[in-house]
Amino acid sequence: MTEFSATMVRQEQARPNPDLANLDRLVGTWRLTGGTEGICSYEWMEGGFFLAQHIDLEQYGQKIKGLEIIGHWHPFGEEPDKEIRSRFYSFFDGMTLDYVYELRGDTLTIWGGERGSPAYYQGKFSDDGDTVAGAWVYPDGGGYESVSTRIKRDLVVTRVLHAPVERVWQALTDPQQVMRWWGPKEFTTPIADMDVREGGKSLICMRSPGGQYFCDAWTIHKVVPMQRLEFTDTLVDRDGNKINPESIGLHPDLQDLRIVTTLKPMGDNQTELTITQHGHPAGQAYDLTRAGLNESLDKLEDSLKQG
Repeated sequence: MTEFSATMVRQEQARPNPDLANLDRLVGTWRLTGGTEGICSYEWMEGGFFLAQHIDLEQYGQKIKGLEIIGHWHPFGEEPDKEIRSRFYSFFDGMTLDYVYELRGDTLTIWGGERGSPAYYQGKFSDDGDTVAGAWVYPDGGGYESVSTRIKRDLVVTRVLHAPVERVWQALTDPQQVMRWWGPKEFTTPIADMDVREGGKSLICMRSPGGQYFCDAWTIHKVVPMQRLEFTDTLVDRDGNKINPESIGLHPDLQDLRIVTTLKPMGDNQTELTITQHGHPAGQAYDLTRAGLNESLDKLEDSLKQG
């Protein structure tokens, strides 16, 4: 019992090393060109201690697919390693490869094996953060250039609202209140059929000033009242039938996004609201959605003030 209790205390006290926050720039889906071709994607694992990279590439005619786990190694009974290390697990041949990561400023360096290895990658982020251009260097003089272009990224918007968490939760889940603030400025929301329970489905339709409808069907996955709401957002027509986003002038990948909304009490009757849209298309679609979401939250703030 004593050992179990001590383990629980350690888990409660544990926090991810702050240096991992630098790797947040990698989160999203990337298209690789150059010596390797294909797709890779990065996502944080629950708890924030490890970053997972899913790899589906082709190099010199050979298919490479696998999973890489990135973070600070922490064997039982020992202190966490100071280096940010990774291990790649190859699905097709069972091989494992170890690396050390460093992101300093805009420069990403990945050493094969240990820091300072003669086999390494070094690349630099573009000013907008959506391109990393660099090269792998091998000790025999070989290597290849590689360019990663972001095609999807997590869209995260955080807002501190001047209302208690109970009031904000109600504004997010009560249909009559959702109709008051959902959608960008000048949009209205005539339809909000809400079923906020795990396994439930909701239909929300907003209407543009020109009369065009944009409807979302939510499939609810997780509900923790006053704390967390997770769902898949599917674009549909007013009858709930799934549509092609391009038919309403939207990016084709704006479909079936996983959305997580969290609430955190801040004291003085304030609440921190964070909305994360996972795997959002990068580029103009990202910028437009972010702007529209912020306009919606402006309307939410006004609605909360009105009571």
